[in-house]
Amino acid sequence: MTRSRRAFTLVELLIAVAAGILLATAIAAVFASTGRTVSAGNRLSHFNRYAAIIEQQLREDFRAMTRDGFLLIRQEVANQGPTANFAPLRVPLFAAQRDRDRRYRRTDEIVFFTKGRYSTARAPLSPGVVATSSEARIYIGHGARFDAENLVGLQAGAVRYPAYDLGIESHGVNPRTGVIGRLGVPNSTLPLNQYASDWILLRHVTLLTPPQTAHEELPSSSVFHINRGASGFTPANAAVLRDGDRQIALQPAMPSIFRHVNFALRQPAADDFEVPNMRQRSPYTRLNDEPWMLAATGLFDIATTSLAEVRQYVTSMHDGRQPPNVPEPVLPSRLRNGEDVRQFPPRGYFPAVNPQSANGRELLDGMHAWMRNALPADSDGDDFTVNLRGLRMRAERTPPALPDIVAAAPRAGSGVTFARGSLEAADRLNDQLVLTSSMFVPRCSAFIVEWSFNQVDETTGEIIWYGSTELIGSDADGVPTDVRIRRYDSSGPRGLFIDRRTGAFQPVQNAFSHVVNDYLIHGPTPVGAIDARKPVLAYFGYDDPTYRPQSAGDRTALAWPWPELIRVTITLVDPIDPSVEQTYQFVFKVGGEG
Repeated sequence: MTRSRRAFTLVELLIAVAAGILLATAIAAVFASTGRTVSAGNRLSHFNRYAAIIEQQLREDFRAMTRDGFLLIRQEVANQGPTANFAPLRVPLFAAQRDRDRRYRRTDEIVFFTKGRYSTARAPLSPGVVATSSEARIYIGHGARFDAENLVGLQAGAVRYPAYDLGIESHGVNPRTGVIGRLGVPNSTLPLNQYASDWILLRHVTLLTPPQTAHEELPSSSVFHINRGASGFTPANAAVLRDGDRQIALQPAMPSIFRHVNFALRQPAADDFEVPNMRQRSPYTRLNDEPWMLAATGLFDIATTSLAEVRQYVTSMHDGRQPPNVPEPVLPSRLRNGEDVRQFPPRGYFPAVNPQSANGRELLDGMHAWMRNALPADSDGDDFTVNLRGLRMRAERTPPALPDIVAAAPRAGSGVTFARGSLEAADRLNDQLVLTSSMFVPRCSAFIVEWSFNQVDETTGEIIWYGSTELIGSDADGVPTDVRIRRYDSSGPRGLFIDRRTGAFQPVQNAFSHVVNDYLIHGPTPVGAIDARKPVLAYFGYDDPTYRPQSAGDRTALAWPWPELIRVTITLVDPIDPSVEQTYQFVFKVGGEG
């Protein structure tokens, strides 16, 4: 917990919620004026002003990036999802757009880790008790608006007043059919995300904050129904206020940034002892009813983990077999409950692998799978929970039920009831606030992330970028009929070489070169046209597991090569006239010096 000097009241919570909502939409307010000033010829200046704010934030983020974490870039064209082989779509910008004017649109995602000063978007629940951290995971990508209009009763309540598990286990909600439509896919039942002019780009920051184990300062007064007497809190009351796997600074927190770990820990091992927290104490037992803390809901911006633990999961999840045997990877999907989490802990080491061997590729696949599992939603279709495959994190421009919460009057039949001034009332207010706090660009019709090792093409003299869109074929109107994304290829003239003695990039290969294998960066090579148009993932981890010293003087280990440059392309849409777009491109140097 972090304590400040300032006092706190429930009125202040309401003010903080309102202020947070205003802050989350401040950039949108600048942008909203665009449509009103068209006649004055100021549209472009407002676009430029808005783009400058975006660029400044991205520059700060990439400067703060640390190689104590990993970097994952997921490049995709809006498509029909993993159940349809990611077939690409030409997406309408707005409802009346002609078919021939619709185009392929990129909906990339990027995940990385930073060091700095971060605090939760949730308003404090006790005077000055605020969750803070010096480490964070940052996710940038399109979110999806959630729709409760097709649901009734408890299921509608689980979306309107978000349940930790979105009601999937607690109320039988099927998000694929009743809540979330895919970006760009025509859907008369779930229409909220089908037009690119309505898409929201998120910048979601998750604090990495392990529970404090000693010298934790307790609040100086009662915390809602947890009473403090004249001599302090009773041991039982003090226990539920302390940090734990699901609570930091009195706020709800995920146990992990990895989706499957959170899923598994909803069912702890039989003899695990987890300190109970405020949301398990009558009359507010929400965590007992909704133990699965689902990151895709957008409710959680704290995870009780650290960069060190994240590294352990990515680099050492295998069964621990010793040479001459090759370990088998433990994939995220292997974790179904707390017993599995206990049975398959990180091993603390990773064997050197041959990327040309089947066993070596399996181990690399495992590392890649754990990196993908840190995406807040299962956009790549990995999870065995079929109802979540291919979906996106929740994104909302405005809180879905703020008037109901402020009035302490949830809709009848929703299953949500609470008294004014209660912990649940404060929690529900914070839930509404945090749903809008990650909105980065309120109307973003395309988001492209390309990367470069800063290599120069000898033919053109230009920097080589990976992740550009390549259009294929055309119909009678000259409209492209297919698309693919450019990948790094170590077998061609643009392969990257690293000096085994110095660890520096080499412009050409020589006797001391270590070739950066494309399997390390991308995983399996696409086979056939269907594979070639699927999303491309670029992985950048810790030490290069494919490296082995070859001669005296070679380094014992080489760092996994990271991009030196990232190029971001963002297309903004006028909120008044959705037929008007403006595209901006920024190039950033990558931080990551640890």
